[in-house]
Amino acid sequence: MESFRPWLELKLIRGLGERSIKKLVDSLGSPEEILSADRTTLEGIVGPKRAEAIVKREGVDVRKVERIEKLVEREGIEVIPLSDSRYPRKLRSVPDPPPLLFLWGELKEVPLVGIVGPRRPSNYTLSLVDTLVSEFLDAGYGTVSGGASGVDMRVHTSTLERSGYTVCVLGSGLLRAGREHLKLLERGGSVLLSEMLPEEGASKYSFPRRNRIIAGLSEFLVIPEAGPRSGSLITASHADRYKRKVYVHVKEGERWEGCRELARSGVAVPFDEVSEITGGKGEGLLDFLKTPRTFDEVVSFLGGDFEKAVKVLTELELEGRLKKEGPYYSSL
Repeated sequence: MESFRPWLELKLIRGLGERSIKKLVDSLGSPEEILSADRTTLEGIVGPKRAEAIVKREGVDVRKVERIEKLVEREGIEVIPLSDSRYPRKLRSVPDPPPLLFLWGELKEVPLVGIVGPRRPSNYTLSLVDTLVSEFLDAGYGTVSGGASGVDMRVHTSTLERSGYTVCVLGSGLLRAGREHLKLLERGGSVLLSEMLPEEGASKYSFPRRNRIIAGLSEFLVIPEAGPRSGSLITASHADRYKRKVYVHVKEGERWEGCRELARSGVAVPFDEVSEITGGKGEGLLDFLKTPRTFDEVVSFLGGDFEKAVKVLTELELEGRLKKEGPYYSSL
């Protein structure tokens, strides 16, 4: 397994943000090469101020690095650097991906739908979330949300009740996770994930940053309810920046004013029925099949349902949406 120490040192350098790290990686290839590069090379990529910070290792405390290494090992925290093959493909593609992901649970290669909303939603919205989750799971997706009370937590619990897969992105380090988050892990089928160092607490800045990760992990984003100052609007702006499609449910009343504004501005597409988003079964499977898969892998992706795998693969092949070469299926 790749050592995450060079990535951690890069992350700790003062004034070096995710965009700069991504530019450096794209240009130089690895954190080791970045940390050993000369000032002139670095200046050509990120400018003189950041180049100097890298050369001088500003903000890097060796004792802190060693303490974090011991901490993640003791607490059973998995650390996935940007260069790791397990790093989520969708998140890696954005311009400001986290250089390190800290997580508990099993990260799976399943296309994810982001669903976010208010902490105090209407009962109508909670019921709609259940419907959304059920339909998306049937279509082969997992879910991703932010673990807050209200819509976010309903997304996670509703997914697990239906034996689905859900990713909970925290606005704090893993060791600051709440009891309700840890309960998700106990039920299985979930991942707790954060870009923050394990002991870091949440702040007013960490939640908007968390929202960009939700958007980055998502194939598309769904907002069933959002008021005029909802944090979901921040997630939608990230999704729009990342060229992810955004869907909003629109009703009368202030609870949906944010949704109406997103639709008016052209950032989001309004929907009434879930079928308007899914467009039929198999869409999540087609994303999964962008990488060629065996039949057994497809069965596993569809929850172990052999008959469903045969039916869906046959339908998609007849529609000309996938091809079979030897033992492998892939989407067209």
